[in-house]
Amino acid sequence: MGSDVLVSVIVPVFGVEKYLPRCLDSLLVQDMENVEFLLIDDGSRDRCGEILDDKNRAPDIRVILPRIRCLKLTMCCF
Repeated sequence: MGSDVLVSVIVPVFGVEKYLPRCLDSLLVQDMENVEFLLIDDGSRDRCGEILDDKNRAPDIRVILPRIRCLKLTMCCF
């Protein structure tokens, strides 16, 4: 990732443990260039954090942990 990023895909994450692995796999197999994926973890109490930790090693993925944890805030402020 760098200054040549043309597209940012923002994925709010809260209580989606069941769907998150498939979502992340789908993002990682796309072939678009100059894209970054921002996964906003809003403090899920399920295994979302663990799943994101595993995928955070991918070069196009950034996991963001907001200090203010509110799904509504996450969805409208990024």
